[in-house]
Amino acid sequence: MANDYLVEIHNYITQKIKESTATKDRARKQGNTREICFHSGQLAELIAIRDFLSTRFDLDTQKYY
Repeated sequence: MANDYLVEIHNYITQKIKESTATKDRARKQGNTREICFHSGQLAELIAIRDFLSTRFDLDTQKYY
């Protein structure tokens, strides 16, 4: 059974990635380079955090006693 806290963190980060991607796409359509740069950096950080969690904690096989 996966740790509920880790699952919630993973879901939160995934939701933030979706929001940031949508905002970046809107900024791209408007030609707002400042917003594009900000959300590109934010996406890089969020993806790095999610990758870290995925490699360090296997949510499917993690067992807690």
